[in-house]
Amino acid sequence: MNPIADPLSTGLGAAAIVPFLLEHLKRWLPNWTPDAMNLVMRALQMLAAIATTAGIRYTFNAEAGTLLIEGLTFATLLSVAGQVFAQYKSFEVVYRMAIKPPRVQ
Repeated sequence: MNPIADPLSTGLGAAAIVPFLLEHLKRWLPNWTPDAMNLVMRALQMLAAIATTAGIRYTFNAEAGTLLIEGLTFATLLSVAGQVFAQYKSFEVVYRMAIKPPRVQ
């Protein structure tokens, strides 16, 4: 079994990495209100979920100065519509458990 092509390992790997990357990205974003920041972060999570689930990938060639985006077709986007929600929720679960756990009072 190829671990790179396995959807389960790819989805779980992205669910583990994306919330931490988005949390790091918060430091570079403007200092918005908490409600606005939550909206922006949810939108970025949804975009990451779509890209991860659809298998959209990119390759940048620095010598030629080209960016190649693969896997972005209309049929692909239609086929993953139901899977995007599940990937988004896995990002949310990891965020709630590992990055911002609930406060016990």
